[in-house]
Order: sequence, then structure tokens, then C-alpha cells
Amino acid sequence: MKWPTVKLRRVTSKIGSGATPRGGGEVYKPSGIPLIRSMNIHFEGFRRKGLVFIGNEEAAQLDHVTVQPYDVLFNITGASIGRVTTAPADMAGARVNQHVCILRTTDALVPQFLAYYMATPAQQAVVDSNQTGGTRQAVTKAMLLEWPVPLPAPKEQRRIVELLEQADRLRRQRTEADTLADRILPVLFRKMFGDPTTNPKGWPTTTLDHAAGIATGNTPSREDPENFGGGIPWGRPADLETALPLLHTAENISQKGARTARVVPAGSVLVCCIGATLGKVGLAGVEMAINQQINALLPSAKATPEFLYTFSLLNARNFMVAATQATLPILNKSRFGQQPVFLPPIERQVRFSELAQAVIKQRPAQSAARQNVENVFAAMLHRAFTGELTAKWREAHMKELLAEMEQQARLLKSPLEE
Repeated sequence: MKWPTVKLRRVTSKIGSGATPRGGGEVYKPSGIPLIRSMNIHFEGFRRKGLVFIGNEEAAQLDHVTVQPYDVLFNITGASIGRVTTAPADMAGARVNQHVCILRTTDALVPQFLAYYMATPAQQAVVDSNQTGGTRQAVTKAMLLEWPVPLPAPKEQRRIVELLEQADRLRRQRTEADTLADRILPVLFRKMFGDPTTNPKGWPTTTLDHAAGIATGNTPSREDPENFGGGIPWGRPADLETALPLLHTAENISQKGARTARVVPAGSVLVCCIGATLGKVGLAGVEMAINQQINALLPSAKATPEFLYTFSLLNARNFMVAATQATLPILNKSRFGQQPVFLPPIERQVRFSELAQAVIKQRPAQSAARQNVENVFAAMLHRAFTGELTAKWREAHMKELLAEMEQQARLLKSPLEE
């Protein structure tokens, strides 16, 4: 179905961005009038984490960008440029700062329809190609005014939004389930051993270099291309957040590269000890090489891998404090090895590891469920704005779609409910 297309200026009653009140962060208060910033806007919905508040005097400076329920909020500058969502009803009266633009639609355009449309890959590509500025990229108001938008009848827009919201709800549930799953090991650790930073149960203490061997990684020479492209995983900080345990890395090295690299065995606990990612932790699921930003705690008879992994995860802040605070914070091998660690009886650690492994084994199913949910949503988003989510399509495919959604919902069951 071919829908008419109009420019955004014809179907909006307001397009405007705000500012940071005079005084900057010093004017933020524990309560008052919300000030919406770029961190509060995400494709998966409005995020309350990081929401700050201002007083009446500061809010008066921003009366021209007072939020109304379901205003479309669009990030126009910075790293999160292009992110879009709608304002929750309870954000009525909030203000926005200079990184956020309010798009207030007329009755001809359903705001959620516009937000979903602007979030499609095709429209995000439009954002990428229309950025201006040097160091700090931005989208201009003039560009927004001329943005072409499809305009089916409002009734059809609402039907499309209803279907997309069903799929979007699954995405949010999947995110919540993943967040819950990520908390299981820390909760279990504290229950069995207590807080690693205070040792309330009085376990005997030592240092990391006495609890396990330590190895620092390196990078084979890139001047020799034969060092790379083989079958040996090469762990870097960005890889540590991809899977638990870590089985695959973004870049591999060859057998030749491994002769000069630092290779660590499966079960090694990988801790990033340099730069902005200092304190990030991973667990090697296979033998792999690591780069110079990572210190590895090697398998030991004194501590199980899962115990050391979770201990390090919960101790990340102490690692950051212990680093040398130069331009680039560094926790070198020696200083890392001197960090304190408590060691409960190995039998108790083994029991923790057995429970931890049961949790970790569910990770692939969780990842598959997350990918399936994303695939459903991406397919629907594509259909929505190519005219395929019409009444005729819904009649033919709704039963199939609902069955798919029910299947995804079953996969969202929390591991804590097992």
C-alpha cells in the first residue's frame, strides 16, 4: 500500500530543543521539575535512570520546552544522536536540555507512530547522513522540519502502533529478564560468602597473587600479518562483555602469533586493568590469548574460576581505586597481584561453582531468546513502514504472529523461577 508522504513541519505543532540551566549541574536537586537529558532517551523506551531535577527558577528559563504527555523526544547531538522515544504521561511539565528536541505532533500524526518510524534503520541512516558540525555532531531543526514522513490514516497508524507495542513489550521483558539473570551470580555469592569488600563472615584473607597465578597479555606484532587471522581467540576488553564464558573473540591470532602472545588456559579470569574499561571482568571458556590491557587470574587449586570471576566482578570498584591515577589509569600486574581476596574452604567454593555453572549454562538459551525477540521486532518494524501491516496482512498473519509472541514470552522465563 502506498501512503502519502508529508514533511514533518506539516504534521507537528512544535519542534524545539532546550538548554542546560545557568549553573549547569550545580542547580540539580534531589526533587522538583524533571530535566530530560539524552541519557533518558532510548529506542527501547524512556529511561528514568540518571533523571535529574531542577527548581522553579531554573525551569522558568526553559518554559518554551515544557513537555506534554507523549511528546516525541529526539536526541539531536552527541554519541546518542538519533535515539527517539515518547514522553511518559508522568513526565508532563518536565523540561529538556539542549541535546533533546521535542517533536509535538498534530492530530494527523500519532506520536508513537512517528517515534517508531524515526527508529527504523532506514531513518537512522538519514540521521547519519544529515549530521553537521565538527567534533560534536548534530541534527538541525531545519533538517527535522523537512523530514519526510509517511501518513496513513490515524486509525491505521494506531493499529500499527498497537502491533509494534506488543513486540516492543517483549523486548523490554527480555531486557528485564537478562538484567535479572546478570544479578544471580552476585546475589548467590553474597549469600554464600558475604560482601567481598567487607568480609563479614571472617574468611581467611590473602592476596590475588597467592590465590592464583597472574599473567598479563600482549599484542603480537602487527607488522607481520601472519600473526593474525588464525583460529586462536585473542581477548580484548570489548570481548569481555559479549558472553559468559567467553568462547569467541572479535579477532583471532595464528599459531605463529601465539608463539609471541600470552596464551592462558580455559577457566582463567580476565580483568581489564587499564583505561576507561578498568574493572571489566570476563571468564575464558577456552584457551585463548589476551592483549596487554588484561591481567588474567590463572586456574588454581586454592580458588575455583567461578569464585574468582564473581569476586572480581564485585570487587571492580576496588580495582579502580587501586589503579595509578594518571591520564590513563593503570593497575599493573604487581599492584593487581597485591589486591586482597578472601578464601573460603575449597569445598564451599566448589558448591558455588556447581550452582554458577548451572546458571551459566542457561546463557545460550537466553541469548537465543533475545535474538529471536529482536528478529520479530525488526521484521515487524520493516513491515510497518512498507505498508505490509495493513488490515489484510493482519487478518492473514495475526494468528501466526500471536503464536510467535507467545513462544517468545515462554522463553523469557527467569532462571530464578526454575
